[in-house]
Amino acid sequence: MTRDAFAGAPDALFTSAPDRLASLLPAISGLQRGSTLVCPDDQLLPTGLAGLDRALGGGVPAGRLTEIRASSGGHGSLLVSLAAQATSRGGAIAWIDPGGFLDIRAAQRAGVVLERVLWVRPQGVPQAVRAADLILGADGFGLAILDLASLPAGAWRTQRREPGFRLDGAAWNRLVRRAQLQGIALIVASDRDLVPGASALTLRVQLAAPTWRDGELEGASLEVSVLRRRGASGGFSGRFPLSLVSLAPA
Repeated sequence: MTRDAFAGAPDALFTSAPDRLASLLPAISGLQRGSTLVCPDDQLLPTGLAGLDRALGGGVPAGRLTEIRASSGGHGSLLVSLAAQATSRGGAIAWIDPGGFLDIRAAQRAGVVLERVLWVRPQGVPQAVRAADLILGADGFGLAILDLASLPAGAWRTQRREPGFRLDGAAWNRLVRRAQLQGIALIVASDRDLVPGASALTLRVQLAAPTWRDGELEGASLEVSVLRRRGASGGFSGRFPLSLVSLAPA
């Protein structure tokens, strides 16, 4: 199957179990490597937030791990913005979503090209990490999102009981090496500190100044702070109008 076979049929790129990836990835492996499509000049993928991109020198780095610490929600808006930037530039992306947080219709309205999205909904942390490992070993992707920020606390307790699975520094370093070999921008979102020492960039994302009407969120800002950036000193913090496209699970 060629890339053209996916045109007009976004559902062909959506799967709910990692064991189906093996059959999908060979079909996409003939794609031009996503990193060359997304950021051919400076190897940076814009976030879509102009002030943040200026602070980062252009965006998040390809071939590196960017950690997003989501302390109070709103991180989905930044993830959707990254996905829209990548797919609108012709790149294919993978979104690993064990929490089922992505609203694909809202993402499409926000500019994400669904025909260029592989949406994976694994069960639990171990399957999600294994799916990321498999995806990062394949050609064709410029961006891989591993969204662990939307998982319930019980999912973290369960993963500790799975034999042979350890989410430690060695596991993250393996993912980073695979991302570097393929030139993929790897984004890991979580509500906890997961990747000590492995990330090239660490951002904190949180809701700021929310306004409510009749018990529903009417508007808010997205506060993004640069906590760590390898090879650079000084931080950055800015507020941006929040897109509400991904505040509610699908």
